[in-house]
This record gives sequence, C-alpha cells and structure tokens, in this order.
Amino acid sequence: YQRRVRGRVIGNTYLSICASCVTAFATSALIHRGKFEMIEIQNGTLAGGVIIGTISPFLLDPWAPLLIGAIGGVISTFGYGLLHPFLEDCGFLDSAGVQMLHGIPGVLGGLFAALATLADNMNYAFSYDTTWTDTSTFDRD
Repeated sequence: YQRRVRGRVIGNTYLSICASCVTAFATSALIHRGKFEMIEIQNGTLAGGVIIGTISPFLLDPWAPLLIGAIGGVISTFGYGLLHPFLEDCGFLDSAGVQMLHGIPGVLGGLFAALATLADNMNYAFSYDTTWTDTSTFDRD
C-alpha cells in the first residue's frame, strides 16, 4: 500500500507543480505586458505544490493535478501581481507574499480535497464513512 501511495504523491505533485510553473510564467507575462516578475513566478510555481498537497495521495487521472496546479499558478500569480499592491495600499503588509503562496492556494486545496472525497468515496485508504472501532487488526504495510 505505501509504495502505491508514494508513487501517487510524487506523480500528482510533479504534474501540479509543472502546470503551475507554466501558468505562472504565462500569467506574469500577461500582467506585465510580456515581462516576467520572478517573485510571482516563484510563488506561482510553489502554489501548485501547496494546492495539491491535501489530495496528492488520491488516485487521480493526470488531467486533475494538471488542472489543479494550473489554477494554483494563475490564482497565486494574479494575486501577487494585482491583489498584493492593493492590500499594501490598504495597510496590510505581507512582505513575503505568504497570503498568495500559502493562504489562498491552501484554502482552494482544502476545497478540492472535499470535492474529490465527495466525488469518489473509495479514493483514499478509507472512505469517509469508515467507523473506527479497533485499529489493532489493521495491516499497516
């Protein structure tokens, strides 16, 4: 069981980060009229890993982590490029862009995890209606 889950985590995370990197470059170029802002691209790329982290062990078709990572890259890059200056003008200081890297992608990742769990009850090691009575007989390998 652990080997299968490990492979899913690596594959889903890799696909999500790749998609978020591509969309971060495209979104940054769109915001800045053909020029790139490296801090936005860094945050956008890492946002793909944040947004898929909750559901990385799930058995997903390859298009799902690609789509989720792309959404994370776009949201994070747009947020850092457009929303971040607005928040600073309003008096909210986020010098490291944590809100756009961890905050919004983390909330969206939780939402995607809820949707993935509801879409397929047998998507993880246990279903959401599992009743825990005695775990001593569970095979942990």
